[in-house]
Amino acid sequence: MFNPSIGDALSSLIATESPLKVLDFSIEDVYLMYKELRSLNTKISFKDKSIFKCNDNETKLIQPENLQIIIDQLFSKFNRTRAFIKPSGTKDIVRIYQRRINKKYKNRIINN
Repeated sequence: MFNPSIGDALSSLIATESPLKVLDFSIEDVYLMYKELRSLNTKISFKDKSIFKCNDNETKLIQPENLQIIIDQLFSKFNRTRAFIKPSGTKDIVRIYQRRINKKYKNRIINN
């Protein structure tokens, strides 16, 4: 169903519209169900980003070993959060993603 030659936007539109049509939902119905979760996305310059390796869907860090375990332990203190690190594909930076952040802990997380 997805064809890279026509671009992601058109494929995303078709992938969204098709199930909505089958379920007889409108875009407004989906909008009313949607709730934006707070998130924190930041980046850090890193000379050798090649030491960071992610799983296939880039939601977990597999190298360096045990770093994802430490991240998971740090974020287990926060209700229903998730965090991961991903090296940039083009720049010498590492991106840090965290979903469902409590504003009170935002700076503490960045500094740790």
